[in-house]
Amino acid sequence: MRSRFVLRVHDDETRLNSTLLEILRPEFAIRFPTLEAERPPVDEAGFDVPAIMDTFRS
Repeated sequence: MRSRFVLRVHDDETRLNSTLLEILRPEFAIRFPTLEAERPPVDEAGFDVPAIMDTFRS
């Protein structure tokens, strides 16, 4: 049985997993220039989660 993936709000500062981005680059030749930028996509609430998820999907 597979467990579901769940996103939850947490009080910690929101961060992208830069270690994962660094591993994906040489291991799989996958880059995410939008997410590697100094400032990833943001909206009025902070990180633009739908835009970030769309980046991963594409």
